[in-house]
Amino acid sequence: MSQLFIDHSSRFEQADRYFLGATVSQPPGGAAVCVIRRRQFYEYRGHARNPIRDLKATTFEVGHIERLRSGLAYPAVIARIGEIQRLPIYGDAIEVVINATEVGGSFIELCHSAGLYAEGVAITTGDTEVGGDRYVRRIPQAELVARIQTLIHDGKLSISKHIPDADGLVRELQNFRLHRSEGGRVRFGGIRGDGVATALAVAIWQAMNSFELIVEEFRI
Repeated sequence: MSQLFIDHSSRFEQADRYFLGATVSQPPGGAAVCVIRRRQFYEYRGHARNPIRDLKATTFEVGHIERLRSGLAYPAVIARIGEIQRLPIYGDAIEVVINATEVGGSFIELCHSAGLYAEGVAITTGDTEVGGDRYVRRIPQAELVARIQTLIHDGKLSISKHIPDADGLVRELQNFRLHRSEGGRVRFGGIRGDGVATALAVAIWQAMNSFELIVEEFRI
């Protein structure tokens, strides 16, 4: 009887996955797309036949941003998102999430009818995430802003200067923060229906809520 086991002990692994975030506003407004790469670093340790797989670090990198022109019909917006999703560089390792705050679940339904599977989210002023309807989850804007700010502060979010309009995204992110008035009223700036920073925020949200499926096989 032959046995084959992979020796995972003292081994490091890197796992990449891509997330396309999009935000769509009502006509005649525009739309924006942002693709990020989530890179996770793992270490296998312990016994070769039953290793422990530890997640050591996670980083996020912006690799593509795009602003779609105002007045573009919904089918054209969906078609362009689909074109980006199908680029060979991403393979099957890409997820799509769309901010449908202004356009609602009907837009996500249109995506599915067109063969584009996408998660829908709506940004709210509430404090907790709720299920919403069958197409859209409701997520608090405070959480989106906090996640972006934390990643920037910790140096875990990078934006290549070679990306067209990277400077525009940086400017949007500078306003993507909590504002408190003299009267103590809190509002969150930078969340726009056609903003690239908003597309980035929903992509980050999806990436931080998406878990990698691990399948370990051995033969005896």
